[in-house]
Amino acid sequence: MKLFKNHAFKLAFVALASVFVMSSCDELTENTKQTINFNADDLHFSIDSVIFTQNKAANANVDVFNEIIDLGDALSSTDYSVDDIKNISLKKATLVVEVPQGLDVTMFMGTTFHLGEGQTKVAEITGVDAGAQSVTFSIIDGDILSYINENDEIQVMIMMDENTTLPTPTVDLILQTAYQAEVQIL
Repeated sequence: MKLFKNHAFKLAFVALASVFVMSSCDELTENTKQTINFNADDLHFSIDSVIFTQNKAANANVDVFNEIIDLGDALSSTDYSVDDIKNISLKKATLVVEVPQGLDVTMFMGTTFHLGEGQTKVAEITGVDAGAQSVTFSIIDGDILSYINENDEIQVMIMMDENTTLPTPTVDLILQTAYQAEVQIL
């Protein structure tokens, strides 16, 4: 009978210790996560009215920007790499008019922001302030982890509505993007 009591005690102790260790591991994992905010480099691009008009004739929406954002470079200002990221969200995307100054930014209404080769729409411009030099996209789905490729890059495409008319032969823009990521420290 004494053997049974010792054995039962040992089993109870092992079970209790296991629960404590598992609980501590979950807490350790949760305590080693950190949220960071960072910006990608500004991307300068131009919309040429001749090319825009040609593309507009062939498509319902006109691809005016199709570039790669290197998140590895964007993270270089932090102590983390893309491999440390557990979740990442697009927090802000803004188009800033560089040239011509004073451009009526209402032309960007309906412009959409897409990610990946499948061109998934993640943001769109739904409101424009009169007289502004920039417009900010409304985020539809900011989760972008699945769009990061093996080179730590995401493909970004901006499409404008086919009814858009460019007021000048060339419009120079800057795309600014901001991200929030949850990283695992250990």
